[in-house]
Amino acid sequence: MSPVRPDNNNSGERSNGVNEFECVQCGVCCRWGGYVYVTQDDVKRIANYLFMTEFAFVNTYTEMIHRPRLTLKTKEDGRCILQEGDTCSVHSAKPKQCAGFPDLWKIKDIESFCNGYKRSSEDTGRP
Repeated sequence: MSPVRPDNNNSGERSNGVNEFECVQCGVCCRWGGYVYVTQDDVKRIANYLFMTEFAFVNTYTEMIHRPRLTLKTKEDGRCILQEGDTCSVHSAKPKQCAGFPDLWKIKDIESFCNGYKRSSEDTGRP
């Protein structure tokens, strides 16, 4: 996997202060509490990836928590319903919110749980 490069902004850093990030597909972020909101584009993309109708995908994998927004369901243990083992079963078609990790997330102490960030920090010598 190649690392995701910084956003093109004046500081040379990504919006969350991470200069470089490489997802190692450890699945830790998929076990983290919270909601994964899905857009209509997400529904179309993931349903197509799973060879399902949009209707079937919505009825099987989503619920309406904060009206009028759909969220992915979670398993009993709190993991994302789309997580299989440590990986995302729809990684190449994952929701926009997930694809935006860690750039679009407001995370304190990301290095305490994200193995991709830890690895990038070790590779660059950042604290």
